[in-house]
Amino acid sequence: MPANSSLLASSAARPSQRQASGAWWQNRWPWIILGMLGSTILACMITIVIAVKTQDSLVADDYTRHGKGINQRLEKDQEATRRGITLRPSASRQPDGAVVFVVVYSAPESSPPPEFLRLQLAHPTIGAQDRSLAMVQTAPGRYQAQATDLMAGYWHLSAEDPQGQWRVRSRLPIDP
Repeated sequence: MPANSSLLASSAARPSQRQASGAWWQNRWPWIILGMLGSTILACMITIVIAVKTQDSLVADDYTRHGKGINQRLEKDQEATRRGITLRPSASRQPDGAVVFVVVYSAPESSPPPEFLRLQLAHPTIGAQDRSLAMVQTAPGRYQAQATDLMAGYWHLSAEDPQGQWRVRSRLPIDP
């Protein structure tokens, strides 16, 4: 039975060879696990810092009052549709960085173009970027306004008559 004893001796040597591969810090798997845990803790800390330092600009303090006013604003949109008023907005950035807005007004003869339009520019995520402009009539049915320091991206536009009877909304890209 010397063959069996050599088989037992070789199988007994294998676990000791695995144990002799070095201390735990010399293996890579503990460091990979610790690295994943450390990166998770770092990401949590960064998220907490961002949450504490930034303001929630999309949340209104008086959201109930805003909610009740939605029906009044929808009536303005419906009034523009009833009158057949359509607007074609466009925007172009000038070499000095200013953005020129042009709106072409079209409606039946029963709704003559107003002297000027009120234009509300709303940034989709940053409330501090919102603007209100007066658009002057440069030609019959053509209005123009200029704004500075506008970020590139899609903006929500809302144009209404001076009396606030109707409103037309649109979404417009502003190039960098």
